[in-house]
Amino acid sequence: RGGLIHDETELRAEFHEYSITPGQESLAVRYPELRWPLLQRYIPSARSRVYSLTGVKDCERGILTAALSYKSKQWPPDIGTSIAQLSHVDESIMKAALPVVDQLVSRGIFELELVMDGSQLLAIDWNPRAYGFIKLDVARGHDLPWLWMGSTLGPVEPLTLPPETEQLEA
Repeated sequence: RGGLIHDETELRAEFHEYSITPGQESLAVRYPELRWPLLQRYIPSARSRVYSLTGVKDCERGILTAALSYKSKQWPPDIGTSIAQLSHVDESIMKAALPVVDQLVSRGIFELELVMDGSQLLAIDWNPRAYGFIKLDVARGHDLPWLWMGSTLGPVEPLTLPPETEQLEA
């Protein structure tokens, strides 16, 4: 899935073409660069604070609801997938990230992952779909599947975060 490379020697040893899955050959012909892995700069703060801005957007009324959380545990530790997510409140992150989401998605459920590098907030992953810890948002009062369904069938009201659920963990 990924690995942490520390220097040029490791990069030369580990960097190789991906195998093309049977049935996907036409994609490899059309997009030959897909054979090569993605390189991404490692940001040490990503080990402790990867934020996720999640929500749902309606094509006519915009973002119906959004919430912020962060990875409290991930595996593997340096580059991993979230195994525990905590709710979080930070208006400055919301204010910076919501306009980005508004430009990226026309409608539906979304997750934007962000990391703080010094004083700079960086987007590191974008999921215009349901994600692994969506149950955290539902528990916080942001029933994203219901809102998404309602926004496709007719008007629904945005849900708000009940104050007593601000520190839930998924």
